Amino acid sequence: MITHRRPTTAQVLPEPDFRSLAENSPDLILRFDRIGLLTYANSGALRFGNRCLGEIYGLPPEAYGVLKPEDARRLSRHIEEIGCTGLPRELEFSQVMGREGSHLHLRLVPECQANGAVTGVLVYGRDLSESLDSRHHPRTSHDLLRQLVIRRQEEQEAMRRDITHRIHEDFAQELSALRLQLKLVALANAAPHPAMEEAEDIISRCIARMRDMVKTLRPSVLDVGIVPALHWLADDFYRGLELELSLHLPHQLALNETTTTMLFRAAQEALLNVALHAAATHVSIGLQDQRGTLVMRIEDNGNGFDANETPPEGAVGLLGIAEQARHLGGDLLIRSTPGVGTCLEIRLPVRPPLHAL
Repeated sequence: MITHRRPTTAQVLPEPDFRSLAENSPDLILRFDRIGLLTYANSGALRFGNRCLGEIYGLPPEAYGVLKPEDARRLSRHIEEIGCTGLPRELEFSQVMGREGSHLHLRLVPECQANGAVTGVLVYGRDLSESLDSRHHPRTSHDLLRQLVIRRQEEQEAMRRDITHRIHEDFAQELSALRLQLKLVALANAAPHPAMEEAEDIISRCIARMRDMVKTLRPSVLDVGIVPALHWLADDFYRGLELELSLHLPHQLALNETTTTMLFRAAQEALLNVALHAAATHVSIGLQDQRGTLVMRIEDNGNGFDANETPPEGAVGLLGIAEQARHLGGDLLIRSTPGVGTCLEIRLPVRPPLHAL
């Protein structure tokens, strides 16, 4: 068993860790300063609003044209109040501009320094339109939604693989060649110009940033296997969270690429939900082969929820995990108790159905 421990002082996440969490989150994530001006929006939020960051950076919600004017003013007012009081709150909007029948749920959370001072406000959003529509048309909508979820997951994974390959094979290698040329020029000159050294430093930083991007999109450790991938994921979250994280994994476990990727993304989604919503201090991840059935359990001691009430934040993201599990011939079980914590259990056959390969 490997246990990661973090200090107990709450701090604002370092920028690389925050962006890694935000860009891999199913939530629409926006960051505002204390007076309600936008300082960051993840790719999901930009796609939802059909905007680019340059168009809305440094502006209040009223300037985006996504929410109705009265709703945008309401959001701005709550952001400013949270900046003063430090108290979180939740909002819902029944219609977004240009999206008839839409339903947007937002959770507003203060972002604080170690001394408790509020530095800004994070807004986590979910578009619940498809989920609500499926309740009114359960059979047709569920089948369509299931197909869309599987297709989206497959397309996203293929896109991640393609982007990481292009970054590594094209940009990173070209920058490495350029850095080598700079070194050769420096060696040929008795007194290298300071600008040459500065250019080399810039190239080194660009290469390091690209490597971080590749790890965020699709870490190469996935090609080694699920056990090393889960170790890497745990260490990646350990660096940015106040969390005790325990791993209970076999020394090695040979799985096909489809199953390995599904389990890794499921663990990543579960840890994101814990980080963003659960307020947990301990999480454990276990994986074992039980006589031909793979069982992965992710347990936390966070807020928990009542399964008989409205699905909590993160439930929409869990829908993707459940559909992927069914696609591979397995299922997802969720057990939770308010104030005690949540356990996600994914059960998959060691050999998935042929249609999933």
